[in-house]
Parts: sequence; C-alpha cells; structure tokens
Amino acid sequence: MTSVCSSEEVEQVQKIMISEPTIQRGHEHTKWMSSKMRLMKKMMNSDQAASTSKPRRTHSVPESGVIRVCSDCNTTKTPLWRSGPQGPKSLCNACGIRQRKARKLQSMMISSDGDRQGDRAMPFKKRFKITGTESSAFHQRLLPQDEKDAAILLMALSCGLLHASFIRLYGYLHYFRRRLMSPKVSYLMELKSSTDIENGPSNRRTRHDFWPLDAVDPKKARFPCCLVWTPLPVVSWLAPYFGHLGICREDGAVLDFSGSNIVSIDDFAYGAVARYLQLDREQCCFPLNIATHTCEQSYQHAEQGTATSWDNALHSSMQQFQHKYYNLFTCNCHSFVANCMNRLCYGRSLGWNMVNLALLVLWRGKWVDGMSVFRSFFPFTVVMCVGLLIAGWPFLIGLASFSFLLIGWYLFGTYCVKNLIQC
Repeated sequence: MTSVCSSEEVEQVQKIMISEPTIQRGHEHTKWMSSKMRLMKKMMNSDQAASTSKPRRTHSVPESGVIRVCSDCNTTKTPLWRSGPQGPKSLCNACGIRQRKARKLQSMMISSDGDRQGDRAMPFKKRFKITGTESSAFHQRLLPQDEKDAAILLMALSCGLLHASFIRLYGYLHYFRRRLMSPKVSYLMELKSSTDIENGPSNRRTRHDFWPLDAVDPKKARFPCCLVWTPLPVVSWLAPYFGHLGICREDGAVLDFSGSNIVSIDDFAYGAVARYLQLDREQCCFPLNIATHTCEQSYQHAEQGTATSWDNALHSSMQQFQHKYYNLFTCNCHSFVANCMNRLCYGRSLGWNMVNLALLVLWRGKWVDGMSVFRSFFPFTVVMCVGLLIAGWPFLIGLASFSFLLIGWYLFGTYCVKNLIQC
C-alpha cells in the first residue's frame, strides 16, 4: 500500500500531522484530502495507538459527546446498549438481558393458563396469523359439541311435550269415562277410594313387628313383659291385698321403684315374685311421630311422653323416677308402674293409676306356685287369730277401719284431688 504512494505524498501527510497533532474526526480537515492520503493517515494513527501503553476503554461513548445512563441500574459503562421500555439504547447490556428473560418467563406462564391467554401473550401481529387450515380445524373441533348439545336439548323438549300430551290424553279419557258412567257407580267408586285412603295408613300403623318373647321362668325370675307382685312386710299382714308392684322388660328383668331415687333392676325388693300378669305388646302405642299414633288421645299421649318400644318406655320412666322420693301414700311402686303403663298407652288408655293397677293384678294375676299363696296369706291368718284371741271382736273392727281408711285415701287422692298421688 505504501509503495503505491509517492514519497511526496508521504511527506505531505507527515507535515500535516506534525502541524496539527490534535486533528478531530470531523469533516472539516478531510474534505481536501485525497483517498490515498486519508488511508495513510489512518494507518499511521493506528501505529501510534498501538505503540502507546494506554489501556483500552471497555465502554462506548456516543459520538455526540452525551453520556448515556441505564434507566434501570443508572450505569454509564456497558459493552452494548439495548432497547428497553423507554426506547432504543435505554438499558445496559445486563439489564436488557435480564428484562428479556423476564418477558419470556411471563409469556410462558400466561401460555400455560390456556390457549386463549397464551394467544393474548403473543405479539399483536402474530396473534392473528391464522391460516385457513387452522381456522377450519378450530371450527371442526367446536361445532360437533354444539351440535350434540343442541340435539340433546331438542330430544328433551320433544320428550317433555310427549309426556305432557299423554297426561292430557289420560285426563280426557278419565273425564269422559266418569261422564259416561252412571252417577251411582261413580259415587260408589269415589267412596271406596276415599275409604281405602283413610283406612290404609291406620291399617299399616297397627302392624308392628316384635321380637318373640321367651317363656315365663319363675325359677330364673324371668317374666318378659309382665306385671309382678309380692306381699309387703307388716302392711300385707294387716291387708293382704296390698303389696309391692314391679314391671318387667322384654328380657324378663324386673324393674321396681323400691326407695328414694332408687329403681332396682333384676333385684325385686321384699322377696320373690308371688303373682304375675303378662301384658300384650300389641295393645301398646309406639308412635314414631304424631301421625303414627294408634291411640285416640295422640296429642295428650305426646305431651305425657311416648316411646318407640317396650324397653324404651321403661327406661324413660326409670330415668324420671331416679330423681323422686319414695312415699307409701303419694309416690310408691304403683306410681312407677302406672307411669310406665301411661307411657306405653297400654289398652289405648292414658288413665292408669294406683287403684286400677292394684285391681288389675288382683283380678287377673296368676300365682307363681302354692308357696306364694301360703307366703301371702299365712301371716294375715296368724294376725287375725292372735287378735281375736287377745282382743276379740274389737280387733276385727279396728282391722276393717284400717283397711277402709287406706282404701279411702287412695281413692280420694286418685280421683278427687289432681296430682296428689303421682303416676
């Protein structure tokens, strides 16, 4: 390259560089120079820069002399300026790469939410670049489902219309049949249907499925669903028709109110059972609600307390009498049994009390064995004989007065004064 240039041109270039050492890169000094001179000047400048030991700058400086500042990290030194939110060359190299990665990650997250959101994350120009084949495939994917839903809807509407028309036709036929029949026959049919409706639930309510009961076994003291009676000490010696009363569960265990806050289970007080009367569970009322009562006093029965089974009624009465005080004249064992009978609504009645229970056991009760009869009447016979031998006829008058007063008290407290004798 230097051999081509003449020696005169080289000397001229050296003179220009010596006379003007601080030549800038403007266009004022290069307009009059030829191409060969400019090339030689450039080569000489490169040789001078290599000969100097000045380190090379790693950052770019704009030609206009304005120092650029990164809009994110405020740095002025970077090997490459990148475009950012504020325009081209507004971010340094590191911030530009970081923001570009952040934009890519955001677009990937949006595209994972769905195809539609992914399409929105795409650039505006690429979003609508859909070919004809893609649009046709899109319509082929959506239209069959819509057609299927429309077909199902039409089938449902047609079935509903057919069902309504059949019901209307049946109503017309039934109406014309009633009009063609004689008034007497139609009246009898309506009467029969109404009686069936009225009697149907009541007949269903009276059918109860009970567990079969075991046989009465006095040796094991098992009396399923029975009223049991035994004589009382001292009181039964003077009046043999008075005694201690209890009621038995379905398994035959005896429950009796034998003292204050005490309801014994399978521990009959005052001796073994002397008389018993087995009751029929079919005559009890076990309602599940107010509409399933078999007794005539359904509301009163619900207020006093109902039960769903025999043992449930006894358990409820036992819980109630475990908080009561025992009293021979107002609250005794007969009161507990009467409460159980009223809760069972035995015989469709809620009027069980101390008097009619004593009469029921005395009139219909069965003796367990001959020893029970002897145990019930032998003490009374002995007291009668000793009294006649010692006091004579006045003893009989006193004994009769005692029985009269005792019976009169229970009759008066049961039927004359309300709630005097609990039951």
